[in-house]
Amino acid sequence: GRADCSDTSDECPKELDKNVFSSRKELIGSAVFRATTWIFGLAAIVGNTGTFVYAAKTLSRFSSLNPITKLNYILLINLSVADGLMGVYLIALGSKGIEYSGNYCRFDKYWRTSSTCSNLGSLALVSSEATVLILAFLATLRLFSILNPLKTKRISIKIPIASIIVAWLLAIFVGVAPQFSSLSDHDNSVCLPKFFVSPGQQGWGYSVAIIVFNFVTFVYICGAYVVISRVTSSETNKRHRSSQLHKMQMRVTRLVLTDFVCWIPICIMSFLQLGGVEIPNQAYAFSAVILLPINSALNPLLYS
Repeated sequence: GRADCSDTSDECPKELDKNVFSSRKELIGSAVFRATTWIFGLAAIVGNTGTFVYAAKTLSRFSSLNPITKLNYILLINLSVADGLMGVYLIALGSKGIEYSGNYCRFDKYWRTSSTCSNLGSLALVSSEATVLILAFLATLRLFSILNPLKTKRISIKIPIASIIVAWLLAIFVGVAPQFSSLSDHDNSVCLPKFFVSPGQQGWGYSVAIIVFNFVTFVYICGAYVVISRVTSSETNKRHRSSQLHKMQMRVTRLVLTDFVCWIPICIMSFLQLGGVEIPNQAYAFSAVILLPINSALNPLLYS
């Protein structure tokens, strides 16, 4: 905006330094959050690029792979793209922070209401929801292959491919929907919708729908991997698959733990807010800057 006072005190009051996201000088006020934005962003881009290249090369080199294995690699490719988008969001956000560094308060309103901020927020939401859906699909595929091993060689990939396309379309719809409503103007500098809302607040139905869907999906993923772990650790398989079983169980443990640490706290705090418990803004900032993007950096390690 335009500065009316020579010292810009009208646009840069000291109270802005109390904002949990930004400060008078910085788009992301916390030095720790600025650092994690770049660390998670670079890790997500590098890690998921490596996963994408590995999975794509494997698919192109080995045409004789059975359908279930092909689908696993196809899902890995899609997962790497989804998580890579979160990396793009983080790097773009960090770059804007550098651009406005030292004078952010002069650009605060312009930035939060800009199409760039709105598009970055949509990109982060598309990434998050696509990742959740693909993880659920991957859990379903692995559960099917464990429970129906004889059918895996005859499975058609047409329906799963169509399901992946639908998952992307759904994620895109969730991500871009706020741009066609009053939710396109963000109240924070990181351009994300507020997940901790009370009934009646602007956009509360949208936020609650996302949280409930992700919570239910997470519970399903955990349940699927519990079944997978129990089936593969049965007495008939222990003798022949002890090493493979141990590796698989460690992977499942890491998966469930990271998903739990990232999503369940967000869901619980959202439900508490809906129930009338006031969640501090610091918790929202931590969730948006740390919990939401960290899985995009970790998933290449968990699924490679």
